[in-house]
Amino acid sequence: MVTKTITTRRISLNDGITITSDTDRFSTSWNSAKLTVDGITFYVCALDRKDRTGAIKPGCIVYDGAPDDKFRKKVRTGLSFAMGIYLVDLGTTHYDAEWKVVSTLARSAYSLRRHAFDIETLQLAPLGDRFLNELGAPQLTRAIQAFVTAFDVLDLANLHWAFWHACAAPPHIAPAHFGATIEGLQSAYTKANPRKVRKGWATQDEWKILKAALSDVIADAGISVEAKAALEAKLPTFNGIDQRQRLKDIMAALDLELGEDEDAAWRRRNKAAHGTPIPQGQELAAIRDMKLLRGLFQRLLLRITNAADQYIDYSSPNHNYRPLRQAPPPIG
Repeated sequence: MVTKTITTRRISLNDGITITSDTDRFSTSWNSAKLTVDGITFYVCALDRKDRTGAIKPGCIVYDGAPDDKFRKKVRTGLSFAMGIYLVDLGTTHYDAEWKVVSTLARSAYSLRRHAFDIETLQLAPLGDRFLNELGAPQLTRAIQAFVTAFDVLDLANLHWAFWHACAAPPHIAPAHFGATIEGLQSAYTKANPRKVRKGWATQDEWKILKAALSDVIADAGISVEAKAALEAKLPTFNGIDQRQRLKDIMAALDLELGEDEDAAWRRRNKAAHGTPIPQGQELAAIRDMKLLRGLFQRLLLRITNAADQYIDYSSPNHNYRPLRQAPPPIG
């Protein structure tokens, strides 16, 4: 005779879901959050300690229904940004109405060469009203909905990749990675909002006239053909806004202050990429540059997506909550 024991696990006490399986326990999970984004309800769950079976920080997302892979990717990306943790995707399992497995897809996990497990969990914005790392349903829902909505327009898949590789990078090169991530976000924003930020120092009509005049000057100059060709080739980018001014313009368009220390960190971001060593005695300043640039990215992302009204300033000793508009104060 075969005896079958049906066990129940309830996720979210009052209005959650009940999962049945062939085990011998009943349990209720408090380590979960019920969210609804784009009309789809799902539960973000951290596995209980006794269910971890040696895994590192394991969890799962349980969907009410069967949303497609693209939507699930958007949710994972939004969760990752909002909660400040890199989520390692191990795959997907589909169940029927009785929680019997219909299909399973296993993925070869990419964990930033296992650096994902060493990165400190740092929420971009407060997600609760009482303490750091609290997860409040209204705040978390707002953030994830904002990131899901902006996913395609801002190309968040690539920004997510760039951001977490910057977080995993060592301090001597991380500012260059964060700088590239910020530039990627700036490009996505200006592409989506072409009228909010100027494209060049001169207007398009002004540049058309000036470019023609400069081209004539080059053609008439008493220099070699090679030099003329090189100068002519530079004309298309001659009117371009430099990256420092572009950042200032975008910050102004978004009503965000650019702090004195943020501006200095932005100007220094590419030194490491060109092989410039950190001066002896300036190691802590270099680490703070990394934190300032990470904070600059999070302020821009939160403002552009309207995911939150505050951010957590990790460049300040007390990790203060600040309005998005307010820059970190200078130190020293």
